[in-house]
Amino acid sequence: MEAKQQEIDWSTLPPQHPVRENRVEVPIIRLQPYGQGYPDRQPSFAGQQEAVVQWFGETERGSLGSQFAFPLRTGPDALCWFGRPEWYRTVMLEPLKNWPNQAVLARMVREGKNPDEVFLYAITSQIGLDDERGGIMPSTVLVGVVGLDDSTHGVITPRRFNNWAIPQEEVAKLSKVIG
Repeated sequence: MEAKQQEIDWSTLPPQHPVRENRVEVPIIRLQPYGQGYPDRQPSFAGQQEAVVQWFGETERGSLGSQFAFPLRTGPDALCWFGRPEWYRTVMLEPLKNWPNQAVLARMVREGKNPDEVFLYAITSQIGLDDERGGIMPSTVLVGVVGLDDSTHGVITPRRFNNWAIPQEEVAKLSKVIG
């Protein structure tokens, strides 16, 4: 008599990556100690920080219902952040191929960006930059996001997010400051 093979309910198995207990309403960018929450964190990483975006994770099977800290493909000291990644608001967190301006997307792909890679596009009105037309514009960042390889769930990527009203809000805030 053959034993009936049971299906594994993968959704009941915990991910290998630390789950963020404090949930956020929108994806936030922050600094955290390098490897925070991992039990086998290397001692050589002590005192180092990494820039991450906290948001819901999903796999090919769907949403995990948990939030994770996804590392960004830039150091926390990178010039693009002006030392303050937490000042930036997430506008887009999804594959680059979803960029709304197809002409700009084509240029980014020609410059070597992978359209299937998940990117974070963020903006802040707290840092005004010369727009080279006699005005000031908010600082923006476009950076790749690292997926979390998980032997149980596969690659965990951030759930898609975009809010294209945020750039107009940040421009308006900056206008009031310099106004």
